[in-house]
Order: sequence, then C-alpha cells, then structure tokens
Amino acid sequence: MEPGGRHFYQTRLWFATLTALALLAALGLHRLRLRRLRLRHEELEREVHAALASVKTLRGLLPICANCKRIRSDQGYWEQIEAYVHEHSEAQFSHGFCPDCLKQLYPRYAAGVIESEGRPPATGGTS
Repeated sequence: MEPGGRHFYQTRLWFATLTALALLAALGLHRLRLRRLRLRHEELEREVHAALASVKTLRGLLPICANCKRIRSDQGYWEQIEAYVHEHSEAQFSHGFCPDCLKQLYPRYAAGVIESEGRPPATGGTS
C-alpha cells in the first residue's frame, strides 16, 4: 500500500500508464491494418495493370477491301480479316458456309443438307 491508504493500481500514475499502453496498442493495430491495406492496394494495382496490358480492343474505322475483305494494317500491309482480328483481339474464328454460299458453291450438297435439317432454304437477295 502507498501512503494515503491506496493501492498502486488505484493511483493516477497507474491509470495514466494503462491509458498510454492502450493507446499504443491501438496505434500499433491501426498501423498494422494500414500496412496490410497498402499492400493489398499495391497488389490490386499490379493486377489491374496486368489486366489492362492484356486487353486488346478494336476501335475506329478499319480500312477493308470491298472485294476480298482484307484489312489494311497500321503498317500499310493488307492482311486476311481473320489474322488481323486475331492479332488485335482475343477473338478466334470457326469457318463454315452460310446457306446462300453453300447453295452457290455446292448446290448438289446444299439441297441434301437443307432437307435433312428440316429448315426452309434461306433466301438472300433478289431473284
């Protein structure tokens, strides 16, 4: 017991010491949280930059040949549309024939395919 009949844990010095320790603990936890948030922010920024670097978009006007449908690149070379789009985007191509082209290129085959699919023949253009 201290003079005056109070225990040490009942003094203002003890209360001030506990308050200071609590504030230091809170400050330490706050700084730790800020550090974790800063690291997470940096990680997310890296992910965003990586994602933006991998994004490829086509914008603007594409100079395309009216006959063969090749596209003129920025360097002035004429490329197949598939190669150009694949180079400038994430798109991939799968080839086939529309009903009109199938009839024009393979008329004997087209009649059997259209009948077996049970679809009416596609009409395209004027007759």
